Amino acid sequence: LAPGKVQHKKRLLSCNANGKLEEWSLDVSESGAKPKLTRVHNVQKMITKALRVSTNVALIAADWAVDQKDDVTITVLAESEGQGSFHRLQRTHEEDALRLVASSVPPAGALPVLFSNTRLHVNGDDTFVVAADGSAVVFSGFDFSNVLLQMDATNNEPVFDAYSVHPGEWSVLMKSSGIASFNPHMKASGRQTTPRRSVTMTRSAARAMDSPSANKVDDSNATECVRTLFEEYYAGHGGPPGHAKSQLRASGAFVSDSAPFAMMSKGLVDALPKKLSGKSTRGGPPIEEHISEKLNRHLLFLEFLTESGIWNEIEADERAEMLAHGEMIAALAQLRSLQTTSEDGASTMLEEMAAKAGASIKSEDIALDERSDIEVCYSRASEARQLLPAVAQVLNERISKRNATLEDRSLVLDTCARGLLIALEAAGDFRRRRTGLYPPSSSGSEVNWTCEPEAREALRALAHAAIELRAEAISSKHAGMAPVLGSRLLAVAAPLLDACAANLNVAIPASTDRVEAHEEYVADRENILPVLLECAQHSATVPRDQRPQHGSLSEGVDVSVESVAAVAESHFGYEELFTVCDGPGGIARLHHYMRTLLGAQEDGEMSFSYFVYNKLTLENVRDASLLRDIPVEFHGDLERFLEGNPRLRWLMELRVGKYLKASETLVDIGNRSGASEDERRRALSIAKLSALAAGCGEQRIDEIDRALMN
Repeated sequence: LAPGKVQHKKRLLSCNANGKLEEWSLDVSESGAKPKLTRVHNVQKMITKALRVSTNVALIAADWAVDQKDDVTITVLAESEGQGSFHRLQRTHEEDALRLVASSVPPAGALPVLFSNTRLHVNGDDTFVVAADGSAVVFSGFDFSNVLLQMDATNNEPVFDAYSVHPGEWSVLMKSSGIASFNPHMKASGRQTTPRRSVTMTRSAARAMDSPSANKVDDSNATECVRTLFEEYYAGHGGPPGHAKSQLRASGAFVSDSAPFAMMSKGLVDALPKKLSGKSTRGGPPIEEHISEKLNRHLLFLEFLTESGIWNEIEADERAEMLAHGEMIAALAQLRSLQTTSEDGASTMLEEMAAKAGASIKSEDIALDERSDIEVCYSRASEARQLLPAVAQVLNERISKRNATLEDRSLVLDTCARGLLIALEAAGDFRRRRTGLYPPSSSGSEVNWTCEPEAREALRALAHAAIELRAEAISSKHAGMAPVLGSRLLAVAAPLLDACAANLNVAIPASTDRVEAHEEYVADRENILPVLLECAQHSATVPRDQRPQHGSLSEGVDVSVESVAAVAESHFGYEELFTVCDGPGGIARLHHYMRTLLGAQEDGEMSFSYFVYNKLTLENVRDASLLRDIPVEFHGDLERFLEGNPRLRWLMELRVGKYLKASETLVDIGNRSGASEDERRRALSIAKLSALAAGCGEQRIDEIDRALMN
């Protein structure tokens, strides 16, 4: 109902599925006059034309606004072939004509699944759609171009109805919360549950925080509810199935701005020991025991969330943050174990890394001033990423010391690599064991902390040091150290290139970040893979008795051709793969790579087959190999590649039996400017033979003969 021109008049809009909009004038005075039909508009043809469809459209819902001039603006939700669309129509006062002024098809997934049974509410530029199952969506803009809010009934409290109180402000009736008011134009600020770490909020997180329920949450109550329920579970006093979920939903924990689940997780892994530990302890637990206790408690917290059916109700960003906490404390536990079991020199270096990381953490929190740097590093697990620059710092400081022998510097590299790799491997093992808990990654999301710039820089520093020390070993009298340093390079190569690839994959395609990530990826693989292949070829020439015979440098395995091929296959190392295959018995392997390595077109990475074609084409002595050894399955691909290379294309055309095309190609070669007389006659002679083989008529043969006589 809309107000009429006088107080006792009301107007009613009737939206019919068959495409008609009817305006009724109602007399609501006490006399009870019969309603009067004043306008009828058939808008189906207008909408069909706007959508450029031939099928009929059905009108699903409509709402209207009547301004002070009695002009009418009508918004319609229509359906055609299962797809929803919005249309805005206008009619000025005293005119029967209705004009279509805007049409829009919302992006896939924007409308509720059951949009064919919905109600529509319009106020100003806002259009509120409420579906029968309780899902809702708010569009903004005269052309419906902006989606302000989406609430899926399967993940949010169902919405029964909505009403606009003021422009931009809505009241909604919800299943459990009753009536709530909110403004979808007011964006909540991003939360930050890990100190000094920015959190990029996804659309789903923004939607949850913009929902009407979120504005009614007491964050402290939500946090306390999470803590209390976990403590009950930890003590073995958990309630019946669904008890925890219902209490958490009532407290607003699932939509709280404070991210109470991540806060609880962070509190568990960041807990400091009750008393100072170390040689001058006053009864505090050893660091390794404290880490183990916190790790077990955090795992129990994840168990509580999954067994109670809570896990999938939590926002994806918050789940990822809790899992990152688990990865970090697992990494610290393994690093501490390595430190306590290593020899004195290595243990001292690992302790120095922890001390530098702890000092960095303490510089941001004065409450930690009374604690030792090492204790802070192993206690504040959510800041484990501070270890990454500490590794590079210790490496650079110790490896650049004057008068340090090659063996001493190699030991520094070995210890730093062991410390970093064992921590990253522990984080990776935590991830592999709980793959099902992780939300799916996508372009634009954040990369895992083990692949962040700090991790890549630390791994890159280790790789650079290994390359430099190996080159020094080969050029000096310490050739026996080269295989050892090569094995250390191989150990850091795969994690570094994997981290670069992960960083590339989360960058939005065609963005500046994507281009920069790809350049970084290419630079690292071009720096590392050729050296690894050299290591594989050189290691076999170094006798065992020339290598280190004791200590950590005597451990490890030589770099093999197979290990290099495995890394190269994963990271577009086509040059190295071609070298591996370019030998006796390598043809079958080459063809396997040509079938399976398809490149990455979005990043300009060609397929391996095109790399092979380029490689063999550039080396003229390999032309015969290119045409002779390539299996039939690649002929079509090779023909497309040779389109711009007539010198080889005619040979390929002859091989596949396309004699007429070969004849035409050869005539073009013979007639091109700059060709010598011998080249011209040879090309035209073969063109004639090709034409005869193709069964061409006398006219074609005569044309080639005349060209030969000129």
